[in-house]
Amino acid sequence: MIKKREPRRVKASKEGQNLLRNAQKSKTQETKKEWTYEQIVVKIGGSVDTVKRFFAGKNVNRDYAKEIIKTLGLEFSDVVDLSQSNIFNNSNTPSQKLKEALFDLNYIDQEYHFRRSLGQMESVGAFLIHGEKGYGQRWLVNRLAGLIPYNSTAYQKPLNIPHKKPLLDFWEDMGESIKCYPNPEAIAEQLYQQWTTRTVILSITDIHKVDQGLESFLERVWLRVIDKINNHNSSKNPFKMILFIVGNKTFNSPSNLLIDLTPIQDFKEGVIRTWGGAQLPNLLYNYSTEQIEGCIEDIIEQNSLPIFTLEQICESCSINYYSDIERSFTL
Repeated sequence: MIKKREPRRVKASKEGQNLLRNAQKSKTQETKKEWTYEQIVVKIGGSVDTVKRFFAGKNVNRDYAKEIIKTLGLEFSDVVDLSQSNIFNNSNTPSQKLKEALFDLNYIDQEYHFRRSLGQMESVGAFLIHGEKGYGQRWLVNRLAGLIPYNSTAYQKPLNIPHKKPLLDFWEDMGESIKCYPNPEAIAEQLYQQWTTRTVILSITDIHKVDQGLESFLERVWLRVIDKINNHNSSKNPFKMILFIVGNKTFNSPSNLLIDLTPIQDFKEGVIRTWGGAQLPNLLYNYSTEQIEGCIEDIIEQNSLPIFTLEQICESCSINYYSDIERSFTL
């Protein structure tokens, strides 16, 4: 089979042009320094005219386009006009194939409720993801984040709270994470400003370790964010503001601002058998039926916690869950 050659010249799609301009504004806000075409040229070389041409949807050298896109923190496939028929995507690696297959394993209730809520909400949504430790909360957060519009160019910030701390320390950590003053007003304003140019996805794990942390964040930050967005002409803004509150224990939502996606359950043996029978032959195409059945039995044997099940599935496919799968997580 003859591979199609990548084009030497590419152009930004209409949506890609909007993403470029929004990313340019976002970089200006982040660095407090205007990101002009000249500033981009200083970083990557080339000419101002070429940068202008790419922003205007004109053809430029493919490699130079990649440099512009990378500098602005965007994805090539999101910006470039893929209707150019000889562009191909050669990034379907074994770990990516496995990740796609794992999207069909468990967490069905949580994904259903999230999809439904995402379709019904306007701009802002906050979701509670919780279950016992080792139930794959981080995997689920990143799986759901992939369903959010414009996720590949989103402002994504995870904040993990490893131990108990006072509320003031939490504000300090939050301010440092999103680069603003460590107080609720400044944090709300920073999140809102980011939303004006791109989707925002925020994940806070184990906030119950902060004294009055969740209640204070929702009342003093999240309600402010909601008010700011409601006062903005959000009908012209396609971006989402999404909050994930993640708990490594099961607890009840303290506020109607949080949509409870229901506690994560363990993996049932029948679900693993059905998934393995459908997916493993495609992943282990050189294995016999008996070998695949043996892999399924090994996975079931390790099924004491969902995270152990995910690890064993990856091991069966000669993939390391942490270095090949979790390392790619953005939240």
